[in-house]
Amino acid sequence: MNNVTVKIMICVFIMLMFASCASIETKSEARQKDIPGDSGVDVSGPSLKAMEGIKKVSVLADICVAEHMNALLLDESVSADHYTLTGIQAFLKKNGIVPILCPAPYVGSYITVETGGDVKTDSGIENKKPPFALPSLSNNDKEYNEALMKVLASVAVLPTEKKERNASFKPDMNLSECLSVITDKTGSDAILVVIGQALVYIRDKNNRIIDNGSGTTFHKASPDSIQIIDLRKDEIEGLAVLIDLKSKTVIWSNATRLNLPETGRDYKTFFRDGFVGTMLREIPFK
Repeated sequence: MNNVTVKIMICVFIMLMFASCASIETKSEARQKDIPGDSGVDVSGPSLKAMEGIKKVSVLADICVAEHMNALLLDESVSADHYTLTGIQAFLKKNGIVPILCPAPYVGSYITVETGGDVKTDSGIENKKPPFALPSLSNNDKEYNEALMKVLASVAVLPTEKKERNASFKPDMNLSECLSVITDKTGSDAILVVIGQALVYIRDKNNRIIDNGSGTTFHKASPDSIQIIDLRKDEIEGLAVLIDLKSKTVIWSNATRLNLPETGRDYKTFFRDGFVGTMLREIPFK
């Protein structure tokens, strides 16, 4: 066997090895794609059909970055709520949907437990039950305002597990009436409810933690010591639900947990882009 023949055989052998590796890699990638990931999205065939008639969507968002509220956290929650609404509005327009913004903010209005939260005011500590912030309605439509809050509360109790989350939304006569009020007020085909909540703690100007999720140590903190809100203690839990106002059923939903931004109080890009993009990434408008 001459040198030329040996070289040809070696080349053939190497080519066969590369082909084998490529085949293994392709099969591995195929297996990965076949593994269903629990994205938290609940959508079904009938839901996809219902999507076809949706052109106008009411948007209701409520972002609360702490269970135990003080003035700074309230401001941050209201800010996060507005950024979220801005992001959702842009997302819907990009997908050819007309967004109709419902009154905002509703900070913590979905917290239905009958316990107070610590609210820091100029005059000291005030015990206040949620919602910690309410929207200002120019027309003072109390019925519409209460309908939105009841819908928020009903969405908040839906399970975070994907299995049958949509089917678990079974509005009673009172809630059905609330959905009818929203329909009459907005002329929307559906309402998109987005809820977000996180647990955070606060540090003082010396970087000492003055609240660790209990809310009790606010009593010992002077107003000028509350300066740094640390957002990296926990993640934010999000729930997005699309309710068809005609059938009064949930036709799409997503529940997931996201990492809070590493840049501390920089909410803008996180809630406007990252949070909204993740929560609505698989909504089949198109």
